Amino acid sequence: MKYLSVIGIGMIMLASAHAAEKMEREVLATQIKVSKDGTGIVKFKECDRCAPVIARITRQTKFIENGKVANAQRFKSAQVRGVISISYSKDGKKIHSVNYMK
Repeated sequence: MKYLSVIGIGMIMLASAHAAEKMEREVLATQIKVSKDGTGIVKFKECDRCAPVIARITRQTKFIENGKVANAQRFKSAQVRGVISISYSKDGKKIHSVNYMK
């Protein structure tokens, strides 16, 4: 029984450490550039005096339109405007998800 408790605690710690690696913020749609192959970049600043962050959109990046899974091409063709929520790695190098309303 103690063995199972140790495994359970270890799994919870691993999951929370993974969740802590993700950051979220809002960016303008114009800060997101997506190419035809579904990859791209998002350029933003974490603060006024901070250096710009350029994070990669990869084929693994999830696009979520109105709460439903979409893809990069749908995002590009939707001509989304306004503010968009992104989830990115703490080191600022990879975009995990792009959430938007159409």
